[in-house]
Amino acid sequence: MFLILTGAVMAPSILVLTADHLSGGYFSAIAPRLTFHGEYASLVAFGVSWLTASRMLPFITKKDERLSLLR
Repeated sequence: MFLILTGAVMAPSILVLTADHLSGGYFSAIAPRLTFHGEYASLVAFGVSWLTASRMLPFITKKDERLSLLR
């Protein structure tokens, strides 16, 4: 579930940044910090998906499923 949601954040961010680049910066002229916000959203979503896939987040995994570096 989390992986689908994070993909739903990353894909539009990448598409908007690509459209901005192909349009010669039309969208970033309207929103000057577009690149920052697009990359920020993608990186946060990627981090959440990485932690979800590695089973490190305690609120989405059971205790016996969690990865423990000390075991």
